[in-house]
Amino acid sequence: MPRVRRHDLPDGYFHVTARGVDGQHLYLADEDRQEFVDLATAILPRCGVRRISLVLMDTHYHLIVYATTDQLSRAMQLLNGIYARRFNIRYGRRGHLFAERFRSWVVRSEEHMNAAIRYVLENPVAAGIRALAKDWPWSYVDLNQLRKHKLRGKAPPKTSRQLLGTSKRPPWLTETATSTESPRVKASTSAPASTGR
Repeated sequence: MPRVRRHDLPDGYFHVTARGVDGQHLYLADEDRQEFVDLATAILPRCGVRRISLVLMDTHYHLIVYATTDQLSRAMQLLNGIYARRFNIRYGRRGHLFAERFRSWVVRSEEHMNAAIRYVLENPVAAGIRALAKDWPWSYVDLNQLRKHKLRGKAPPKTSRQLLGTSKRPPWLTETATSTESPRVKASTSAPASTGR
């Protein structure tokens, strides 16, 4: 099945991921992860992209964002491009760091959004890096954005940014993804993704 052209997708919520080329680690140290987070914090809002959730793994990352397709394309080009150049300089390497531009899937419903956020935040548990998602320091969810968009009609705490595990979270977020949710979200990220502009 051919991929959907990115500019043919509707604007809205997206689940985004990018992986290292040939299983290359994107982050070799916490300083690399912090630099990526700092870049995302600077670049995404400047491009009009609202970050909802993020997890940094060794070989890939997941983002859930709200954006137009043009905003998303521009932000990801800047984020991945700048990070890759800095990574290559720091480690004296050449060539591509990312396997492909990036992949994105439309988040089509509140149920999909809630399952996708849990899927993203539980990546360290699934990978065997941590026993509990809240113990991974490189997971993030912006509860202020969730409140702003009234997901599930539940009002999260009034803090604007929270790393997972640092304060109280809505019950639906702290629950483990159900046995039907995780496969559905994983299947949606295995389906053909959008590509190109």
